[in-house]
Amino acid sequence: MQPRSTPLVDIGMWWLEHHREQALWWYDKLFMPLASRFQKALNLAPGMIAPDAVDEILLVCRRHSSRDSLRGPTAPVRPQ
Repeated sequence: MQPRSTPLVDIGMWWLEHHREQALWWYDKLFMPLASRFQKALNLAPGMIAPDAVDEILLVCRRHSSRDSLRGPTAPVRPQ
């Protein structure tokens, strides 16, 4: 979540620099719950999405056994 208003970011940064504890309280108790409530749901779809307005990326990493790494990158991953 990234605000579209740069003055809002500037005000938030000033509060974090000068009144850290109060700024974090307001962020944790008011702003983050409101932002989470009104944010659009994330719809995941197979394949690549258009990166035009992407600010963040979700990366999923899986650890494979050494036996799986010997098969190469094209081998399907088996659930363990």
